[in-house]
Amino acid sequence: MKTVVHPKIQNHALVPQFDLPATRGKRARIWSYKGHQNLVIFFVTGVKDAEARTFLKDLASRYDDYLEHNCEILVVSQDNIETLESVASELGLPFPLVSDVDGSVTERYTESVPAVFVVDRYGELYAQSEVDRVSDLADHERILAGLHLIEMECPECGVTTWTL
Repeated sequence: MKTVVHPKIQNHALVPQFDLPATRGKRARIWSYKGHQNLVIFFVTGVKDAEARTFLKDLASRYDDYLEHNCEILVVSQDNIETLESVASELGLPFPLVSDVDGSVTERYTESVPAVFVVDRYGELYAQSEVDRVSDLADHERILAGLHLIEMECPECGVTTWTL
């Protein structure tokens, strides 16, 4: 992954709220996860090409690893909700695909797509990265390590202070 040089959102700032249509007839709302789950938000232009489908299948195969870190995955695409429903059903995806047809939410988050954002359960941005290709988004070990650190920093969940 390449590092974001000029991010639209600074780390440790609250991420912008959104309310978008998601698969399974639901809505994706950042505030619905507040206080409950960490989020990993992947931004992609579309989910129909072979590279995107491979990425989604890989992400689905690692979904339990994300759940172990009290995390939900959102994949935000500029495809319409009908296309997302079709792909989610065809691939049996356990996480929601989110439709941002006009790209307005994506634009509030990032200059470049594909991108990934790791957000703690309070809506604070922990890490972000823009990449050149969709296949580069799934740096699972790095993302999971970040989620592990978030969980360790949570006073109710892990170590509250570090001592030497």
